[in-house]
Amino acid sequence: MDLPEDVKKLPARVPPTDEKADIACLVCRSRKVKCDRSLPHCTNCARLGLNCPGYDVETQTKSRIEIQKSAESIFKASGVEKRRVGSCSECRSSKHRCTRTRPTCRRCDVKGLACVYPDRPESNRFHGQPQVFPGGSEFQQFQVLNPIGDFEADRDLYHARNLPEQPSLRLKLVTAFFDRSYHLRCLDFIDRQAFMESFERDSIIQDFGEPVLLAVCALGARHLYLDYLFSIGSTAPAPDEFPGQPWAEKARNEVLSEMNNPTVQHLMAMVLLCDYSLRTDQNSLAFILVSFLYRVIRLLGLDEPNELLHSHDPAFTLQRNIENRLVWACFFIDLFMATAGEKNASWGNRVPNIPLPTQQSHRTIGSPKLYLSDIETVGVMQMTPNLDLSGIVLMTVRLRIKGLHLIRKQPQSLSVNICDPSSAFIKIIQQVETIYRLLPRHLRLDDDNIHNLKRNQSLGGVFFLHFLIHAAIFDLTRVSLPGFAFPIARAFQSVSTEFSSYCQQRCRFHAARAIDLVRKGLQHGRTPFDDMFTADAALEAIKILIIYNATVDPSPDISRHTWGDVQTTLQFFDLFHSSKDGPKSYMGTLLPLCYIFGFRDAAEPYRTKDPVSFTENPAELTGSAEVEHLSQFAPFRRARTNIKRSQSAGGSKTPSSQNEQLSLVMQPLLAY
Repeated sequence: MDLPEDVKKLPARVPPTDEKADIACLVCRSRKVKCDRSLPHCTNCARLGLNCPGYDVETQTKSRIEIQKSAESIFKASGVEKRRVGSCSECRSSKHRCTRTRPTCRRCDVKGLACVYPDRPESNRFHGQPQVFPGGSEFQQFQVLNPIGDFEADRDLYHARNLPEQPSLRLKLVTAFFDRSYHLRCLDFIDRQAFMESFERDSIIQDFGEPVLLAVCALGARHLYLDYLFSIGSTAPAPDEFPGQPWAEKARNEVLSEMNNPTVQHLMAMVLLCDYSLRTDQNSLAFILVSFLYRVIRLLGLDEPNELLHSHDPAFTLQRNIENRLVWACFFIDLFMATAGEKNASWGNRVPNIPLPTQQSHRTIGSPKLYLSDIETVGVMQMTPNLDLSGIVLMTVRLRIKGLHLIRKQPQSLSVNICDPSSAFIKIIQQVETIYRLLPRHLRLDDDNIHNLKRNQSLGGVFFLHFLIHAAIFDLTRVSLPGFAFPIARAFQSVSTEFSSYCQQRCRFHAARAIDLVRKGLQHGRTPFDDMFTADAALEAIKILIIYNATVDPSPDISRHTWGDVQTTLQFFDLFHSSKDGPKSYMGTLLPLCYIFGFRDAAEPYRTKDPVSFTENPAELTGSAEVEHLSQFAPFRRARTNIKRSQSAGGSKTPSSQNEQLSLVMQPLLAY
């Protein structure tokens, strides 16, 4: 057998030393497991009976495909079969070799473990015992809503430059997009029925353009990859693992190569690519691409009324409704990227002068026309029942952004006091709560309706809407609590105690409802949390609940509820956000607050499980004025972080001490 040169030169095994290498070995990187970096060979390779390839820094430049090929050769040279498929869930989650014997493998038989093979439809890992978390509590068994088959066997195809040729795999990617992304962030501008009919005719490229297909498949691959990790009990995506990335890059290059002559199809592709960039933590790229969206809309005149003589032509009406939804998708992502940084928003205070998405407006001609500017005139009470999911999301996010702008204003700049019934502060609270009260039956999250939402593949979108509604209220009213040092917070120095108490109670109510959403969503797997905003909302909500308990009402009843909410949130972050950046960001923000405000016992198991540097991750509540009070999780600040990380990539980092002392003081709280 012809082996690569780097495999032929593998060193003979010698006893390990106490020294550690600076990088992980190639085999561990290919298997996506933590390498102990022992010299001269790592423990994982020794346990598997492999000749460890060592720690050659030149391997860092290898692509994932090259890494996988080298690892395959190392396994073959050592006479060991690389475990790819067929292992039982217990062996797969613990990274042990599995004999793959039926009905029970040797390791499970010896240890008395429940041996379950996930390649059988009825034996998903989460269909067995309930998931037990470090806090000791249990949640209902998880159920993977969309079985994904064997992702591992097709892994290389997801990193190839061209889409896979197999129609079945392409269909899986397209279906994953429509089932998981279509109802999020107003991405329903593609007519699903028309797209699938075009797919069946093999005319997608002619009808929608190759960039759209590439972007759809890239987003589908991201969902399939995360579902795969979830199904094997791993929630830590490899930092260099971006399934579908070559397709996204190819789509972006094709669109930009024709940027002098943009089309609606180019705009569709670029919106999807913005969403993919955000999902893969390429926030700086998304921030730049968003400006492209606005310019193309202006060039094509899509944000202006277009009531031509053909307005009663069904084909024209369908196309115009699709274009309107496309503009709203662009508007939404622009608002979300800018967050509350007015200087970052392409639209400024303008809104598109086109109708909002309404019920069944993809297919009907005479649907009612409602405009986002009608919030102040017609009112949300009349608008909400007629809007579909995207329309209500747009109305809610518009009110949330208005609230985020408001809390960044100086009290003296307001025309009326915030406690005045005519103030924008009071109006936003009333409007958002009216939306919540008038939500159509099919957009509610009661137990009876969740089954319908699963069947319609809109569960993630509706969870996102509910998180957004609650966040719109507690983002605004949190300024009534100590520590949330936004400029408008000073206005509470001149209001009555009754008004302050009202705002604090509204804030706590909606924060608690957000954690209730987390608790409810954890019963249904990954799907309720498909949108990245759910983690941001959960973190802000639990910060509010902790501060409220510490500064407003430390009664035993409130403390008991807050304790349960803290445990739920920690379990949520541990389950869905335990990648390298996950604990260092979400956990890294929450754990210091737990230690400061009396929830040390709840936090300790998680800090022990994945040590977090409290020096590198100080407790934070609000961002500084220099960053417009944006949190470190705001897309713009994340984009800035991406840039700084790239600029300093060549520098060396000093590892933090393992025995650092906690500096748990109140002062850092005002730095968020």
